[in-house]
Amino acid sequence: MDAIVENLLGGYETGRISRRDLVATLSALVMGPAATANAQSSAPFPARSLNHVTVYVSNTERSIEFYSKMFGLSVLTRQHGGGTAVLPLAASGNYLILHGPEVLPSRQNRTITPHFNHICFGIDSFEPAAAKEKLEAMGHRVTLNMRPAEESVPPGKGGPAAELLFRDPDNLLIQISDVRYRGATGILGDTL
Repeated sequence: MDAIVENLLGGYETGRISRRDLVATLSALVMGPAATANAQSSAPFPARSLNHVTVYVSNTERSIEFYSKMFGLSVLTRQHGGGTAVLPLAASGNYLILHGPEVLPSRQNRTITPHFNHICFGIDSFEPAAAKEKLEAMGHRVTLNMRPAEESVPPGKGGPAAELLFRDPDNLLIQISDVRYRGATGILGDTL
């Protein structure tokens, strides 16, 4: 937060932003967390983080090379026989997950039109069965995946990871998992 305020003040002092913009932005910085906390307090699943975004790519290795060179990301773990790469974004706890054609069933032609697959929100005190029940009571069709530890490369320890999936009103796929979820193994998906 200090760096943001310093940057704003520097912008004001050099004339890049007006006094009105400075005051409005500083007010938003101060009020933003309170407004977010109030909105989240009544939500059934207050999101604490945007855990990851999953993207289907036409060539996993080429995409790893691109994201490594462009953004400095490196592979934390591989899944699905190596066709999936989990790339953490520094110390933020957020991830970019790349699914290549290798993840498609062998009966398909294994060509992928690159697209975003889903987003995952991290939830405090995530209880998979209770969350599934709550979402179903709200009228959502829910899938609770228990991804086997063997799908990680190298195979993880700690048992299957819980992944709860449902769709938003535009039919976009949403996942909720524990805030510690790392696309790994164990019920919370945090065991590497």
